[in-house]
Amino acid sequence: MFDESLDIEQMFVQHWVMNRTGVRPQFRRRRAVAVMVLAVLILPVARAAAGTGSDPGVERAASTHRYVVQPGDTLWGIAARTHDNPRYGVDEILQENAGIDPGELQPGQILLIPG
Repeated sequence: MFDESLDIEQMFVQHWVMNRTGVRPQFRRRRAVAVMVLAVLILPVARAAAGTGSDPGVERAASTHRYVVQPGDTLWGIAARTHDNPRYGVDEILQENAGIDPGELQPGQILLIPG
């Protein structure tokens, strides 16, 4: 009665295997390119913000000058003449000239003054 050549179950069975379309490798490539572009754009900005774009020794040497202590000079007076805010100026002068005693400045003594 029924034709055995036509089987409903076999008619809808898939005999092929689906292969990957390559969407994931393309996504990975795009993500890698995006990360590299961001690194190229952000790295110089981060260096400029951190101040590591050049050698700190070169900047330090270019921004300091020498001051010869005169009779009656105090560290506060020197900082008031060379800096906008003497409080920070005293600290910067002390950091630049490690080992000096602010109470024992001698006339003719040379101090390095940060710019």
